[in-house]
Amino acid sequence: MGGGSSADKPLDPEVIEELKLQSTFTEKEVLRLFDRFRKHDPTDSGVITLDEFMNFEEFQSNPFCGRILEILDLNGDNQLTFRELVIALAVFSPRAPQDWKLKFLFKLYDTDGDGYISMSDLDRAVRRGLGNSEQYVSNDMIDELVRKTMD
Repeated sequence: MGGGSSADKPLDPEVIEELKLQSTFTEKEVLRLFDRFRKHDPTDSGVITLDEFMNFEEFQSNPFCGRILEILDLNGDNQLTFRELVIALAVFSPRAPQDWKLKFLFKLYDTDGDGYISMSDLDRAVRRGLGNSEQYVSNDMIDELVRKTMD
């Protein structure tokens, strides 16, 4: 990973420069993210799991948290290295290019990864977005919303 997993070890300056080039973050922002990453990696493993990721304040109440982790997890091992986290979170920066944001949003809705947003993709996204409030919305209403959206 570069930068090590030891809580006492600072982030390597070369890694900082590389992450600045691959993301939209400044050095100060990369270092702040590194501190937050270490706080969410209680076992000092150098990776954060889905549960640890969900402890980030910004994602705690987000119904798309699991799907966001799937997208951010570049190698598909169900955990994030610091490098994966920085590169992936760059899309949320106000300085991120619009095409990064659009590609991310497309991936958020294209749940089966086939390159298209189908009715089933939209249905999963709507249900995920409703979270616990799905108890107040009938399956028929959701089906109708998806159908009308895709027509």
